[in-house]
Amino acid sequence: MQGILWAVIQASDSLSTMVPRFEVVQSHHITLQYGVELATWAQWVGYEFEAIATEECWSDRIQALQVTLPTTIPCINPHPHITISHRIDVEPQEANAMLADFHQSTPIQLIIPVKIEFYSKALSAENQGNKGIEEF
Repeated sequence: MQGILWAVIQASDSLSTMVPRFEVVQSHHITLQYGVELATWAQWVGYEFEAIATEECWSDRIQALQVTLPTTIPCINPHPHITISHRIDVEPQEANAMLADFHQSTPIQLIIPVKIEFYSKALSAENQGNKGIEEF
């Protein structure tokens, strides 16, 4: 099963000081690996660690926190980040391009507890189906 290996924020108040700059708010994970097989990465699922947010970055389209990860974490993204908010006509993955190019930023220091999880659309649909069955 292919999907995404991501580090999901564990404390809901971790980003309570962040004020979204745009109307679509999305701040719950750091993408570590994309388009990978669960079997290959299963040993990482459930692993907990702390990410350090070092900069709030934004453009006229999107806002993200640049994060530093422990060197042992398998992150393929050259710009690990948490997308905080974006315009309605902007996809969240545009944060990668913004971080690689010119953007405004301000230094911050936030410790964010996260846990590695595996996400796939197939698994999500299966869980939603199971939830629906339990409700009946």
